Amino acid sequence: MRLLPMGAMLALLPLLASPAAAEEDKAWSGSVALGAGMRPDYMGSKDLEASPYIAGRINYGAFYLDFQGEELKLNLSPIEGLAFGPTMDVENKRDDGVKNAKVARLPQIDDALVAGGFVAYSRRAVFSPKDQLTIGASYLVDTSDTFDGALGDVSVAYGWRVNSRWSLGASAKVDLVDKKYARTYFGVTPAQAATSGLAAYDLKGGVRDVALSAKVTYALNERWNLQWLGGYKRLTGDFADSPLVKDGGSANQFSAAVAVGYRF
Repeated sequence: MRLLPMGAMLALLPLLASPAAAEEDKAWSGSVALGAGMRPDYMGSKDLEASPYIAGRINYGAFYLDFQGEELKLNLSPIEGLAFGPTMDVENKRDDGVKNAKVARLPQIDDALVAGGFVAYSRRAVFSPKDQLTIGASYLVDTSDTFDGALGDVSVAYGWRVNSRWSLGASAKVDLVDKKYARTYFGVTPAQAATSGLAAYDLKGGVRDVALSAKVTYALNERWNLQWLGGYKRLTGDFADSPLVKDGGSANQFSAAVAVGYRF
């Protein structure tokens, strides 16, 4: 079973979070959430698979390490409201375990380790005293020779602490990929078409999808909370027209998770 990469299928973004709590006296603080969810078994699939969910953040003053599934972000900025630093993630493999019989006949794709950088800007008390608005972008390249390309995103996220118990978050993101990524995950060569039964298909890079996500948090006490997460991703253009999507798949990608969180 694969971890849910929030930036990916749940569209549960690394920047999607409730507004930060008041600063504590100690320098170290953080949070972690563990749970389970459902996500498409490959990008463009209509079939869902169960997957564990893990997310959290470790803070030391203004610096932090944020992790969402297999995605890591290390903020090196000492400036409040401005974050930047290295990031890495895993583009999940596609193997013969997918439920679509034709897609399962395509060559398997190994997990791809991608690495790069990110930048984000946050502003508190935008519409209310207890909210936060964040805009961000990232750029990553394949370091594992799986697709030898690059991908990136631009995003906006909003979090609002409704009261002492409830917090809400919502985000929107646009994912962009280059030609090498597009052909690896959405293309079908003539030879692959002959063995899989899918139509041959070639495409270039561009906007892969537009994603929306939401998060609801209920605080049980000062330490423990419950979280409900949901995401929707719409594949666009040539990506939605790929035989992997049109032949037994779907351009509409849904995902969800429930988790228990702990603050320290």
